[in-house]
Amino acid sequence: SDFVSAWQYVVYGISFLPEAKWESSTYELTLSLHEAGALACFVNVDSTNLQIHLGEIFENAVRFEDKIKAYYILAQNLASLNRLKEAMTTVLFVLNELGEDFPEEVSPEDVQAAMMSTQRLLDGYSKEDIVGVPRLKDEKKQWAVKLMDFLTPCAFMVSPRLLPILANHMINILVKDGACKESAFGLSNYSLCLITLRHDYEAGYSYGKMAIALLESFGAMGSLQKVKCMLQNMVNYLFEPIQSTANVLLESYEGLRATGDNEFACLALSMYTDQLIMSGCLLPVVEKKCEEFALRSMRLHQLQYCRNLCCAHNRVLSL
Repeated sequence: SDFVSAWQYVVYGISFLPEAKWESSTYELTLSLHEAGALACFVNVDSTNLQIHLGEIFENAVRFEDKIKAYYILAQNLASLNRLKEAMTTVLFVLNELGEDFPEEVSPEDVQAAMMSTQRLLDGYSKEDIVGVPRLKDEKKQWAVKLMDFLTPCAFMVSPRLLPILANHMINILVKDGACKESAFGLSNYSLCLITLRHDYEAGYSYGKMAIALLESFGAMGSLQKVKCMLQNMVNYLFEPIQSTANVLLESYEGLRATGDNEFACLALSMYTDQLIMSGCLLPVVEKKCEEFALRSMRLHQLQYCRNLCCAHNRVLSL
């Protein structure tokens, strides 16, 4: 996708707006153009113009709901710069405004309560039942689930105890309010929690398959690549040959890059490299892949994954 050209068209569009562009007659168009501009600048790693577009929205948007997408793009940019705690703080603030409260410090009791609550919520649901859940209509709830989806990989690296809390909130909305494509990440997150916290591998694998089935019902190929990325690295390799799961991760990278999702694309590369090391692949091949992928992540300004890939490179060199 050509996000450079997309940003240029946004700039042209803004230039045609009247001076008082944030007034009622052109308010929605102005907001949409600045949102599109911010997204294009984020993908293009253009921090200067990204801040200009975000500043326009934060300064002039009338309703909090009109600022949510800008906060989301801001958090994505912070995460890409390895400022994960700031990204999480930004998203948790927005979630609080949307009525989704999270504890400041997650205790073991909070984790246990969340796991029990999620188990009760999903009790009796089959894969077919989940696929048949009505679609989520509430726009604020949709944003809440999308933001919690974003938080999941950040929490995995910074605050793992938050993962079952996020899964519980997402599945609560899924069961009580309806499903959106991001709901699948709540199921895949719960799948991981079942395996790591309860060592219930069969149930974890089952809920992972349920997450994929839900996404396939939406025809959401980009999100499907993200869920497959998480499941192949954390769940499926326990049941399937690691050479097979590694190849799916590499395919996920290509699909995610095509949609402009640089963050998850580089996460897929990092996970692919970890599995490649364990797959029996020749070390000189793995060493070259690590170096190549670290450079790709650096070019995309995904510094946290660049660091992971550099560490993998050093591990291979020491073998």
